[in-house]
Amino acid sequence: MGWELKLIALLMIAAALTTTVAAIDQLKGITYWDVAEITNPSGHHEIGDYHQVPWRFESSDANANAGTVEATNLWVGTWNAVGPCTIYCKMTSGYDEWYLTFINPKYFIAYKNDVYLYRFGHLRGVGGTSAAVTPTPVVPSDNGGSNAISLEQNTDRPGMNYKNYATSQDPQICANDCANDPNCRAFTYVNPGVRGPNSPPECWLKNGVPNAVSGDCCVSGVKI
Repeated sequence: MGWELKLIALLMIAAALTTTVAAIDQLKGITYWDVAEITNPSGHHEIGDYHQVPWRFESSDANANAGTVEATNLWVGTWNAVGPCTIYCKMTSGYDEWYLTFINPKYFIAYKNDVYLYRFGHLRGVGGTSAAVTPTPVVPSDNGGSNAISLEQNTDRPGMNYKNYATSQDPQICANDCANDPNCRAFTYVNPGVRGPNSPPECWLKNGVPNAVSGDCCVSGVKI
């Protein structure tokens, strides 16, 4: 892509600050966004090529005040609305944070410290399934057995955790992550809203098989 922004970048920021586009209108449900890095190699801003992995946003409430964001198999994070067209994003699988402002229904600019232009985004798709993203496959185990995991509805398996992170609203994604991780023997998916009104769903991977406890907070499973 490699277009030069120069004054265009400032005009886009100005437009973003005055737009009537609301973040809640952009991020209801599930959306996928192509994202490119913004660089400043010689005193002027340039937009690079779109990364091959899009960002996936999923709202955790009907009004899209908060939710999760991820680049599948790379990193995961959470977001919260902080204005009519701006959200705050923070990684939970590492340390990074930024603000993201919508310019119009199809474009956003992400920035840090109010001045550092970080990423440029373009809407790629909407909905629970998208040609933009290939679901995580469940791979067969090395010993020829099965890594299949049956979902245990309304079940918690507390303890023996070695990894946790914010995830999507589909517990099957958490089950797939466990199935594909050789260290994982069981998992617990915590429903959105359990930690608080806007808390995202969580995936807890376990290196053992804790006892099952009945609870409507969670969905669990054990690797076969």
